[in-house]
Amino acid sequence: MTAKFEIKGMHCASCSAIVEKTMSELEGVKTASVSLLLNTAEVEYDENIISPKQIAKAVKAAGFPTSVKKK
Repeated sequence: MTAKFEIKGMHCASCSAIVEKTMSELEGVKTASVSLLLNTAEVEYDENIISPKQIAKAVKAAGFPTSVKKK
């Protein structure tokens, strides 16, 4: 499955790298791609292991308020 996220608080490449690393290290996440310009992320994940809500919670815990974008 793939989910898109809106991420707030990213101001530089270091911020986007933190978000991408946080997402990528979660069990069940296959790929994570973060766009600093658009303040978004696209994540491919295994829905049997992790949910978009859990991914957003982990990113929020890293200091970046995050919500799942509606399709």
